[in-house]
Amino acid sequence: PGGISEPIQTRKGYHIFQVVKFRPSTTRPLDEVHDEISSRVRREKAQQMIEQLLRDLRANARIEIPAQ
Repeated sequence: PGGISEPIQTRKGYHIFQVVKFRPSTTRPLDEVHDEISSRVRREKAQQMIEQLLRDLRANARIEIPAQ
């Protein structure tokens, strides 16, 4: 705790991280995380489907502005 990282560049800019609290890693049993993983996969699939639908709609959109 208290350690500070070097600046890290991402697509959203530069970030500096400070370790506030340290917890050793653990492995949770599959039956404990199954529902959480299933929900996450369903959300990600739905998001991908929505993004594809929007891409298709934009690609096939036909906008006309009538002359006045």
